[in-house]
Amino acid sequence: EDMVSEVFVSPPLVAVFPRRHVLASRRSIRLEDLTGEAFVPFPTSIHSRLLEIIVATCADAGFAPYVAQEAHHLHTVLALVDAGVGVTLAPPWVAHARAMDIAYVPAGNSTRTYDLVFVRRHDSTNIALKRLWTAATAKQCAPTWGLDRNELTPERT
Repeated sequence: EDMVSEVFVSPPLVAVFPRRHVLASRRSIRLEDLTGEAFVPFPTSIHSRLLEIIVATCADAGFAPYVAQEAHHLHTVLALVDAGVGVTLAPPWVAHARAMDIAYVPAGNSTRTYDLVFVRRHDSTNIALKRLWTAATAKQCAPTWGLDRNELTPERT
C-alpha cells in the first residue's frame, strides 16, 4: 500500500540461436519448433524470473526444455548460444547488444512476456526519483523493440 508500481515494458520473449542454426534465418518461429532443442537457461538455484517465464513458455507450447548447460549471467548464456551449446529465449532488448554472432527470431505464438516494472514509495519526496519516474513512465519515452527479425538480427556483410 505504501508502494506504487507501473509496468515500463512488457515484450514477448524472442528465440536466440547461433547464426548457423537451421532456424536462425527464419522471419519467425512457432514455439513448438523448439521442441527437442538443447537449451541454455539460468540455473534453478538463482530463482530467476526469466527462467520461470522460459519454462512456462515452453510448457504452453507442449514441451519441457532440455537443459544442455546452465549459466548464471545473461551474457554467459548468450556466449554459450553463440558457441553452439544450445538455444534460449530472451527479452528482445538483449538483441541490441550485438556483441555476438547470434540471431534473434520472434516467436509468433509467444504469449508470455517479461515485464520490467518500476516500483517506488508512494510518499517519496526524492526529486530525482520523481523526475526519473515521470520520464520513465511517459508513454512516448518507453522503449519499443520491434519484433521483426530484420530489426532484431541485421544481416552480416
